[in-house]
Amino acid sequence: MLAAGDPGAAAEWAGRAERRCASCDLAPAILNVRAQAALQARNFAEAARLSGLAADAARSRNDRAESANALRTLGRARLAQNEAGSAALALEQALQLDHALADPRKIATDLAELARAHAASGDAAAARSYFERALAVSRALNDARAVAELEAQLASSGGTAPVNNRK
Repeated sequence: MLAAGDPGAAAEWAGRAERRCASCDLAPAILNVRAQAALQARNFAEAARLSGLAADAARSRNDRAESANALRTLGRARLAQNEAGSAALALEQALQLDHALADPRKIATDLAELARAHAASGDAAAARSYFERALAVSRALNDARAVAELEAQLASSGGTAPVNNRK
């Protein structure tokens, strides 16, 4: 339902799941869905609160993947609240977890989000570096859509996308 653009329905279903499974192993994932629904609904404070709860629940279960998801959502919520510094801290933690999990798609996402956080904080050099790293990972994954989006963002941030010399 999130992918269909219906955060209200996603939040409703996640709420039902949470009532049935408040302390089960799926609790971090359910909280993450609720946080993402709040983020999509532009309720950034609630998204930050729920993603913080999801991160805590995931940590208590040693669930690194859900911890990374929660931290990524927390970073996005903080960035939407114009808190670039705390967004970058959460996103750096997500990146570390995703590196440990060797998840290249999430690594690319973390790097792109870090680029946006550093751009928002006014650190153009760091933003460009993160965009270039995200672009390299996306190219390695042959993710044409992500490459196009990142090249456009890099160009609009004042940088020039490096030429893709790969055949």
